[in-house]
Amino acid sequence: MKNLMIVLFITFSGVVYSGVSDAAALKYGKMTQGQYVTGGIVGSSVGFGIGHAIQGRYGDRGWIFTLGKSVGLGLSIAGVAGLSDSNCLNNDDIECESDDLTLTGVGYAMMIGVHIWEVVDVWIRGKNLRQRNLELSKSSVRNSFNFAFVPTMNSNKKIDGLGAGLSFNF
Repeated sequence: MKNLMIVLFITFSGVVYSGVSDAAALKYGKMTQGQYVTGGIVGSSVGFGIGHAIQGRYGDRGWIFTLGKSVGLGLSIAGVAGLSDSNCLNNDDIECESDDLTLTGVGYAMMIGVHIWEVVDVWIRGKNLRQRNLELSKSSVRNSFNFAFVPTMNSNKKIDGLGAGLSFNF
């Protein structure tokens, strides 16, 4: 059991890594403060990827939480159904099948683990995506220059020349 917990921790810590690439920040980081907070609250309380959908990140990772929690819920329901079919829940003297108990426990553990991962992802990765998107959008506007050729017109509205324009944004 201890080895399983270590493997799960290493797996989840690699997946929850909060560093974001520029491409991901530009694609999924365009969210308002309201979307970030509302998505965080809904993702923390309801789950199932709904918070990611509110933040506009369902295609990024929200679907993983919908699938993960649905599978965990299905395993739990199947385990409890097996326990109730064997009359295990009503009588103390009947031994319960260990497969049904294991199935129920794995389902609950999966739902709890996926929910913890979802809460961390919806708050930390959402914040990092949003901040990186804001940094990239500010840097692209601040440090840019444009060069253009502009036709010049006389009083008769005919083109009589060509002008060059150069603008710098700091």
